[in-house]
Amino acid sequence: MRWLKNLFKKTKVRQTLKFDDVESFLAAQTKEKKLELESKVATFRERFINLLEELNNDFKELETSRFNRIILEDKRDISNIVETSRRNYCSNSEKLFVKTLKLLKRKCSASEINSVISEIFDKLNKFSRDAQILLIPFQKQMKKISSDLKTLKTTLEEYQSFLDNEYSIVQLEKKIKELLKKIKESKLNKEQIENKKKELDRKIKNLNKELERCKFKISEIQNSPEALELKKLEKQQILFDRQMENIIAKINNSVNSVSRQIRKYLYIANKKEKSKIKNFLENPENLLKEEPDFFGKVIDNVKNNIKKIEEDEKKIKKFLEMDIVNSLNKYIAEYKKISDNSNENIRKIKKLRQKLSTEKEEMEIAKLNEQIQQMEEDKRKLNIGEVDETELLKDLEKILSDISGKEIKLI
Repeated sequence: MRWLKNLFKKTKVRQTLKFDDVESFLAAQTKEKKLELESKVATFRERFINLLEELNNDFKELETSRFNRIILEDKRDISNIVETSRRNYCSNSEKLFVKTLKLLKRKCSASEINSVISEIFDKLNKFSRDAQILLIPFQKQMKKISSDLKTLKTTLEEYQSFLDNEYSIVQLEKKIKELLKKIKESKLNKEQIENKKKELDRKIKNLNKELERCKFKISEIQNSPEALELKKLEKQQILFDRQMENIIAKINNSVNSVSRQIRKYLYIANKKEKSKIKNFLENPENLLKEEPDFFGKVIDNVKNNIKKIEEDEKKIKKFLEMDIVNSLNKYIAEYKKISDNSNENIRKIKKLRQKLSTEKEEMEIAKLNEQIQQMEEDKRKLNIGEVDETELLKDLEKILSDISGKEIKLI
């Protein structure tokens, strides 16, 4: 039969509501109800004040009542104990009444009323349990206090039921206002985040423009006539270096071709001359740095002493016919000419490299890339911790539906 019940079940009226109209809608739904509820809260407050004043009078009556001496069956006199208990009981209770009545008459909120009444009831109830000895001489007064405490408890339970049911609309209204505050803060935060993102995007765009400017400047430098000239000079320098290396190789070969005879000559050469000759044999390219005539003198000395150091007539003849000195002088002169050209070429290269340096632009590009990267990271961090409004809006729709009795859909 469930389908039959569902058939006649009343469907909630659906209503769409703009977010900006929520507060006015809420006010329209709760204004009259709240007036009625606040009237009931005021009635409860008066009832609590009357009950507490009645209880306060009960305690005053207890405090001023006379009693005869109390002698137990075992002959013990407990009159002083009873008097002390009564004094403490009444004194502690009076402090509670003064404090609580002062709060109630100040017109505290509905929840505060519940809190202070619950607190005083719990404490008075505890006092009454601690004052069992007072039942012996003050049965009438204690019964009155107990009865009035029960009335206070019953009234408190009625009030709490009222808060949980009828007055819950006020709590729901409070919850709605809290949700509205969170959603507004979220919207404001999102707006601020979007503004910050736009500002960061604007700065990143400007930095990228500056980055492109630097790259274009480097491209201009690298494609300038001077850059083409530099490439030409660098190619020429490679050629000069190869030419000088070839000449050094020829010098090495020339010296190596007579090194056998020269090394034999070392046996008869003087000590000072011997050291210098060894240096040339081990590093023939030093001929380019030292005086060229020295090696010619060494060759002449070897020729003059060839028969002392060489026995083979064919080898002697071949050695004497070699024009090694002229060849070396030719190589040295050729090397010097190429070296002078190379030095001039290197000077031009250095000058052009200094003029075509892109170090400043490259440093600026590195700096700009670092700034862009940091701003991109700042943009990413802006999204962290954002509140999801979807769930908040769902909660808001549900509470508005509960209050109005309609199915509220926010747009």
